[in-house]
Amino acid sequence: MGHHLQRHGWTSRRWAVARDLYAQLFAALPTPHVAVDPDMVVVDANDAYLGMFGMTRADVVGRDIVSLFPPDPGSLDVDGTPFIVQSFQRAAASRRPDPMPVARYDIADRDTGIPRERYWSHLAVPVVADDEVVLVVQVLTEVTDYVLGQQAALPTPTEGTWRARAEEVEARMLARAGEVSRARAAESDALALRAALAEAALGMAQARDLAELRGVLVDRGLRTVGATTGAIGVLRGRVVSQAITTGADDAIAAYAEIPLDSELIPAAVTVGRRPVLLGDRAVGGASGAGMAEMFEATGLHAVVGYPLLAGGETLGALTFGWDHPRSFSPADEDVFSALAAQCAQALVRIRARDAEQARAVQAVEMSEALQRSLLTEPTQHPGCTVAARYRPAGLLAQIGGDWFDSFTTAAGLVDVVVGDVSGHDQDAAALMGQARNLLRGIAYTVDEPPAAVVGQLDRALADLGTGVYATLVLACLEEPDEREVRVVRWTNAGHPAPLVVRADGRVELLDTRPELMLGVDPAARRSDHRAELAPGETLLLYTDGLVERRGTDLDDGTAWLVATVGAATAAGVRGGDLCDHLLDLVAQEAEDDIALLALQLDPAPVLTRDRDDLWLPAATPPVPAPAQQWALTDLRGLAAVRRAARQLLLDTALPTGAAGPEDPDVVEDTVEQVVLVIDELASNALRHGRPPARLEVFDRADSWVVVAADAAVERLPEPAVDRPAAEGGHGLYLVADLSLTHGVDVTPEDKQVWAEVPKPPTS
Repeated sequence: MGHHLQRHGWTSRRWAVARDLYAQLFAALPTPHVAVDPDMVVVDANDAYLGMFGMTRADVVGRDIVSLFPPDPGSLDVDGTPFIVQSFQRAAASRRPDPMPVARYDIADRDTGIPRERYWSHLAVPVVADDEVVLVVQVLTEVTDYVLGQQAALPTPTEGTWRARAEEVEARMLARAGEVSRARAAESDALALRAALAEAALGMAQARDLAELRGVLVDRGLRTVGATTGAIGVLRGRVVSQAITTGADDAIAAYAEIPLDSELIPAAVTVGRRPVLLGDRAVGGASGAGMAEMFEATGLHAVVGYPLLAGGETLGALTFGWDHPRSFSPADEDVFSALAAQCAQALVRIRARDAEQARAVQAVEMSEALQRSLLTEPTQHPGCTVAARYRPAGLLAQIGGDWFDSFTTAAGLVDVVVGDVSGHDQDAAALMGQARNLLRGIAYTVDEPPAAVVGQLDRALADLGTGVYATLVLACLEEPDEREVRVVRWTNAGHPAPLVVRADGRVELLDTRPELMLGVDPAARRSDHRAELAPGETLLLYTDGLVERRGTDLDDGTAWLVATVGAATAAGVRGGDLCDHLLDLVAQEAEDDIALLALQLDPAPVLTRDRDDLWLPAATPPVPAPAQQWALTDLRGLAAVRRAARQLLLDTALPTGAAGPEDPDVVEDTVEQVVLVIDELASNALRHGRPPARLEVFDRADSWVVVAADAAVERLPEPAVDRPAAEGGHGLYLVADLSLTHGVDVTPEDKQVWAEVPKPPTS
């Protein structure tokens, strides 16, 4: 029957617990029981059954019940079907217990082997799961002594009285069979009730919140007591807040909040700490006008309420309602009391779990605040751009030992660092803060190369007794030479090797002989290494969380990073966008904190002369109805806008049904050129404009019109003339070169910088 329960959401653990409980109940029943499947094959037999016939479980399980006890020819119908099989079939068809008249079936004496006259009362009880009969349980009671005693009490019959006396014995036997049948039915009902209570208790024990507890009440509690509706009322201040069973109509749902001074049952039970049982409206209505109104509004006729008590505290009330009058027996009250006790214990567990989750959320919020205070935005420096990112390992690990930093030393040099202190908690963050601040102070004041600075840091951490174990890479960027090339010197204390993205797109791993991490040997020798960075090239520092994966070699992770950075760079992804791209790729796999820092040198200065005539200072864009529009909120969100715009361009590049150019790359190349125009106009609106800003792409027959609008109507675009690229304005010439027409249109509401770009030719 396990597969039926599993279809109702039972876990293997819950099924194992319930299975063991049912097995114990079945084995302990004092009367003989045997369970058969729809094919009449024995599934199980209890100890009383096996003992009665001197058999073991191995003797009967898997055997046909008829082959175990071959029927007497007199117990077959006209078709040769045994009466006992017919009883099983009737029980399965009607789904109700089926009693048989007392029948004789002789069993051989275990000592002599001689058949002995035996009489039996038989009851077949169907077991239903998932709306089908999966088992039939036969309940046997031997009534041999009773029948023989009745026969012995009769005088020796004469010919004239034989029939009457035989009928009298038969009537008594049938009456006795009825009594036994009713007793067995009551026993079966009690067994089913105990099983239902066990199932409800198990469900309540596993409920994680009030909604799940209400679900248990709906699925099992109402079924156990046969109620129409029910509610779990939780005391909150001066109100009993009720989680009412799903499916309740509006009239019942109106009683979701009950003041504690109300006469209604949830409040009365909570205050009085005693059960209240009202079996009909007359009794309930006499309790007060509020109760009478409740009965009338909800259509209920009977209501019971039990207090939810735990450890001397009143948690609320458990109530059940019926749409018909009913009486309540002591057995019913025991069931209500048991359900209330289990519900109260479940509420205690849920409340403890909620408190634990609240503490966890508070810890996360505190951790985030501490992390923000420790990991400030990186300092920017002339001639380069520094972007940094930090991502924790998981929801409850919002703080850890990974860090980044960027600062200018007293000598005017640019220092960048990425490090990793052991641990993923507030202690690790505190140690990280100490190490970070010490490194800043030493590097700022000591005019020494990185190896000497890290050596002093290691000794200081040891002398101060911090107990820090950490890895890091410290890099120092020197001033540019006459070629605008800048030397970067770095030292590596047991950390993943830095990467350099060259101007031609190559990715170089600055791999060197590993040196000791901090905290192991303060006297360890440390080395400086040297590399050159040309204009436009990028130095990337990162922590091991970016490249380490469970079951994957570290070298494989590093090789993946080199290849991924190369592919992203080839697609024009740099700086902060590159950091975001890498974090997005590992978001589902990362098991450790990740810190990233990208230092990118500005491109080489490019002077532009006599190009300002290519930029139209004022013109209205030639636009039809817009094809698409996107809000521009920040540079980080520009990547998503770019992806959506690229897809729109691909979808509208060719007229419907038209054949494209012979070279399929022409369409993609054209789309990428338009994406460059979109990037330039949109990023200008974000960097130099004022919100609200938006991007629009208008679809024309042979071209697209790209419009970037913002509210800075007083700030017009200025093409660069005789100025370095770092000062901006050069992208406007790219727009001019790629477009048919372009311009700026200023209205009282906004400024629209636009360009019309041709679509690919059709063949």
